[in-house]
Amino acid sequence: MTRLIDKNRIKEIIKKRLLKVPSEVKQSFPNILSQNKISVKIIQNNKYILIVFLNSEEEKRRKKDKIRKELSSFPGLIVKDNVSKTAFRLENKNTLITSCTIKNMFSLSLGKDSTAILNNHKQILDTKKYGYYEYTVDLAYVLSFGDEINQKNVYNYFDDLVVYSIEHWSNFNE
Repeated sequence: MTRLIDKNRIKEIIKKRLLKVPSEVKQSFPNILSQNKISVKIIQNNKYILIVFLNSEEEKRRKKDKIRKELSSFPGLIVKDNVSKTAFRLENKNTLITSCTIKNMFSLSLGKDSTAILNNHKQILDTKKYGYYEYTVDLAYVLSFGDEINQKNVYNYFDDLVVYSIEHWSNFNE
C-alpha cells in the first residue's frame, strides 16, 4: 500500500529553497522559477515521487491533451516495467539531465534509491493511436524509493536534491 506523501511539506521546501530567495540568487535558476505563475505537480506511486514545475500555458495545454488523460500525466517519461527501451537508467543520487530530447522511447528507468533533476527536458512520442505528441518538462525532481529512501524520509532527500541543484546552477553560471 502506498503511503501518501505530505504535499504541503514538499511545497514548503520548494518555497523556502526555490521561490522565496533573493532575486540575485534566482538569476542562476532555470527560467521557470522566475515566472509569475507556475504550477507544481506532485505525482507519487509506490516506486517514486515526481515533482514537476510547469508554466501556466503548458498546464492549460496539457489539460486538453487526450494522450495525457489516457496514458499518464507525463507519457513516456518514466518506464513502469524496466523492460522497455529507455534513454537513461538511474542508479545513483544527484543525476542531472539537462536539455535532452528523447523521441519514441522512455526517458527514465529508475533503480532503487536514485534521485535526478530534469531541466529543459523534451519528450516526443509518435504513435499510431495518438499521433504526434510532445511536451517539455522545464524542471522536475525525481526520487525513487528503496532501502535508503522511503516515504517517511523522502523530504530530507528532496531537500538535499534541491540544494544540490542550486549549487550546480550557481557554479554553472559563475
